[in-house]
Amino acid sequence: MHNPSSDEAYESQVRTIQTNITKYQTTLKEIQSKNNKNTTVAKPSKKEQELVRQLNTEFANLRKVRLERSQQYKERHGELPAVRKERQKQIQARQQEFEKELEEKEAKQKQKVTDNGMGACDELIHQLQLVLEPVEQLEIQDNKRHDDDDPADATTADSVGNGADQEHGNSNKQPDRIQVVNAPYEEDDEDTSLLIIPLSIMELFWDISIQVPVRVSEIEPTLARIRERRGELSSL
Repeated sequence: MHNPSSDEAYESQVRTIQTNITKYQTTLKEIQSKNNKNTTVAKPSKKEQELVRQLNTEFANLRKVRLERSQQYKERHGELPAVRKERQKQIQARQQEFEKELEEKEAKQKQKVTDNGMGACDELIHQLQLVLEPVEQLEIQDNKRHDDDDPADATTADSVGNGADQEHGNSNKQPDRIQVVNAPYEEDDEDTSLLIIPLSIMELFWDISIQVPVRVSEIEPTLARIRERRGELSSL
């Protein structure tokens, strides 16, 4: 592995050696310049000989440092394939772990959507079936009321019913249900009904991408589509 501190140590050694070389070369040139002014040719002085020796030593040191550095580069280059292989292995392991986590997250999300969707289907089937029953009962009750010859009895019954509603209506609030306005009494009658659907139930239709019915005659086709949608979700 690459060690940044080794780079700093190498650069520091090279700077020190180069500084010494420059200093010895400058001193040697100054001495040689003075000797050149003399007309007689003399042997190099001991000072010159010492400077030359020191220069040779510093150049040898510089050569040694650079050879050692070169060897380090070669060793590092030899380690690169193994380092790359190990890094690639680590990257693949992290990638596989990430993909596994993503798959698990998607599976949980998918299961949550499926469970919520099937729950929405069951609740909508229940709510729509509740709508069909009161329509039939309302028709029977209305027919009885029309057949009743005594309006006073009807008024009394209404009063009793209203009293019971006032007594218990506020304490026992009914859950959200679909209500019907202008429910048809006969199959051949024109369907002028209107379904009043609470927002909480409408959101269930949106959750499973089923068109919200607006009339009683649309309930049965809607139930068929909801059951079909539930079958699709259960097969996921």
